[in-house]
Order: sequence, then structure tokens, then C-alpha cells
Amino acid sequence: MKKMRFLLAGGALLLFAGCAHSPDRSSLFERMGYRKDFVKSHPDLSADGRAQILAGSVPLGTEKSVVAELLGEPLSVYISETGLMEIWTFERLYVGFDKNGKVIKTERYPKK
Repeated sequence: MKKMRFLLAGGALLLFAGCAHSPDRSSLFERMGYRKDFVKSHPDLSADGRAQILAGSVPLGTEKSVVAELLGEPLSVYISETGLMEIWTFERLYVGFDKNGKVIKTERYPKK
């Protein structure tokens, strides 16, 4: 019985730990299937936004919350001294935001 409780507690811990952390998904973003699933699950995206995501780009003007859903947790975050700009770096790209939390620039790193 103790072993069963231990296994259940351990499983629950892993489940909740997985929910609290959303790792960098920029490598998944490279896959068309992932992008199609994301667009399908976000019908509120504009037609242009859907097209850009399907083409492998993060649309300008996208909010931070959508970028976080799409790409996961950034590897690092830089906030300018003035607070006017924020840059999230991922394994495969970086995304720049303005002071209102909207995407103003994205760029992929060169493939190795």
C-alpha cells in the first residue's frame, strides 16, 4: 500500500511539474504539423496571422501570451534599461517586443 501511495504521489508531482513549466518549443515550431495544430486550436487568429504562422513566422503585433503558447518558455529574457524593449531568446530564434508587449521583430538563428 505504501508503495502504491508513493507511486501515485510521484506521478502527481510529475504531472503538476509538467504543467508549471513550458519548455522552449522553437524546435517544434520548425515542423509544419505543429504549426497547423497551433493555428487550428487558435481560431481567433487573423487570416494573415494564421498564414504567417503556417509559413514559419511569428506575426508582428502578436502578444506575449500568444508567443509563449506558440514557442514555450524562453531560454532568456532581456529587458532594456529604458523598459521600452524586451527580447526573448529561444533555441532557434529570438523575438523582440515593444513596451506594450507586442512583437516588433523576430529572427531565426542561422542553421548549424
